[in-house]
Amino acid sequence: HEGLFSPLIQNVLVSSFQEQQVRNLRLPNFFIKENHLREKFVLANARVSSSSIYTKRILNSNQIVILFIGVRSGNYDNKGVITAHYILDELANSDVFSIGIGCDDTLPLSLSISALDPADIHQVISASDLTVITSRLETFSMVALESQFCKTPVVFRKSLAPSSFDDSNYLYPAKDDSDRALLDAV
Repeated sequence: HEGLFSPLIQNVLVSSFQEQQVRNLRLPNFFIKENHLREKFVLANARVSSSSIYTKRILNSNQIVILFIGVRSGNYDNKGVITAHYILDELANSDVFSIGIGCDDTLPLSLSISALDPADIHQVISASDLTVITSRLETFSMVALESQFCKTPVVFRKSLAPSSFDDSNYLYPAKDDSDRALLDAV
């Protein structure tokens, strides 16, 4: 903790949201360097646009495709595994196809993928109808930024970092931070 206040240390924050969260620490040496889209992710869109991928997918499937990325257990369930279980259980009898990338093995997903490179993530996000962020804390959400880039709607807890993005297109915060509100937003 003392190292944060050393004049030799420069504290790098990944978003203005993170700065708001640590404001009461009164860090003397900090700057904000917000995350940006990965170059390989953007290049994938140049090869085939998100809208083309989505159009092709809806011509071949009437199911609603929802996406979870990086929902893993640990850290007091910060990534929202319990919430993801709750949402998936509630949607079990509906016409929803759920995809998880890098998610906990216990989640009852229709398709679980352990890892993908940025170009393949672009494909999956673009083909999805909705990205669901179940996290309880996000200092910056690359998942939200990439989904927004693909014009895929994103739902998340109201107090999370995507609420502070300058561009709010395709971002849908739940009415509060409860699991029920997140399910209602889905």
